[in-house]
Amino acid sequence: MTQHMEFNTGDTALPDITGLDTASLRREVVGASPSVQAAEAQARAAGAQVGVTRAQYMPTVTATYSRSWAGNRDSVSLSPVAFTTWPALRNTWSLRFGLSWPLFNGFSRETAMSRSLASRNAAEARAAEAQRQANANFTQQLAALEAATQQLAIADASRAAAEEDLRVQQERYRLGAATIVDVLTSQVSLGQAEVSLVQARLNLLLAKAQIEALAGREL
Repeated sequence: MTQHMEFNTGDTALPDITGLDTASLRREVVGASPSVQAAEAQARAAGAQVGVTRAQYMPTVTATYSRSWAGNRDSVSLSPVAFTTWPALRNTWSLRFGLSWPLFNGFSRETAMSRSLASRNAAEARAAEAQRQANANFTQQLAALEAATQQLAIADASRAAAEEDLRVQQERYRLGAATIVDVLTSQVSLGQAEVSLVQARLNLLLAKAQIEALAGREL
């Protein structure tokens, strides 16, 4: 008996992660995380609000500019002909500056500043937490990918060993040194090894897909 179970495990190309730059990929994954981007945007907005609130402590400068022309004409000269010639107009202008600097407003500025600082600190803390969660998620998925790679190597070696064992048992059976039970047992072991190899390949592809989903691109 020379037949055994056959599994096609070469239809899908396996990912090569030997040269994977995990540090660069980690930065890419964390930066592309929607939760991190949203939290960082909120932190930037809260920081900008602190600047707006702090501006209330600064003086307010105002400037006004005006310009006018004026001239006189005698009432006796108000004939239609007289309107063809106009007297010279005097040009006057003025420029005024104002400075307003409230020194005390019932601590409303201090209250607003305290609230702005608290909001900024909370937003920054949420952004840091989002980054930690994204890092932890990437670490978990990367560990799964590395484990799947190791499992595939073990499964491949086990399949090769099972094939060799079946070959030896078949030869021993031909020489009368083994029974049919020995051959059947070896065939079952090879079938189990091939199933394990298929599962290991699938686990590796799934682990790779998880990281690709985090990065938003193919590895």
